[in-house]
Amino acid sequence: MARIKIANKHYDYPEDWQDITLSKFTIYLKIEMPTGLHIVTTEHEADKWREQVLELPLSEQAAAFEYFVAVLSHFCMIDEQVLIRCKLKQVETLFWKLFNLLNTVCTAEYTETIEHNGQTYYLPSQFMQNSTVGDFLEACQLEMEYSKIKNGKFQHLAKLMCILCRRSKTEQYSDALLAREAIFMQCSMDKVWQVAFFLQQQNRKYQEGLATYTKLALKGILKLQQDQSN
Repeated sequence: MARIKIANKHYDYPEDWQDITLSKFTIYLKIEMPTGLHIVTTEHEADKWREQVLELPLSEQAAAFEYFVAVLSHFCMIDEQVLIRCKLKQVETLFWKLFNLLNTVCTAEYTETIEHNGQTYYLPSQFMQNSTVGDFLEACQLEMEYSKIKNGKFQHLAKLMCILCRRSKTEQYSDALLAREAIFMQCSMDKVWQVAFFLQQQNRKYQEGLATYTKLALKGILKLQQDQSN
């Protein structure tokens, strides 16, 4: 965390994903972005966002600055009325630096464990080996939550972590795991992205394995059909 001074008072200012909890990030996603700013950030490159906002109609610029204030207030715990009395340049500079972070994909390395609150959590490196009904139900729940995240519903990241992160390599899946959502909501976002990257890599390997299996199965079926016709 960095320290910034506003109106003779110091506040914490996030400079990295590890400075932001999943809870903070999830609430941030609920702050409604004004239409003009949404169009700018969708249709232009990141290095053009700032100048493009200043070309919007004044009403859209005003809505954008209201959003700036709401986001900074949320992440830095600064009263909005304090921010409203700040100079435009200061608020604008602080917002764009933070917003660029929030729109930068965290660089994550593949890992099969994460540390949180002094506890080591294990991520399953292999799924569905010697599958039981419980394994099947677990995979269905995992796929359901992963599908929601792929569709932009990042608030489901905590539930995904409940399913993936186990206190031991042998801990079995049960609905009780989902009750740990509050624990993972306080996890820093760098660790959350590590879990998301782990799942992405596992999903890629699963898809490649499935394609290979399907190809081999089709070969086997064709060979069987040929043998039966001879």
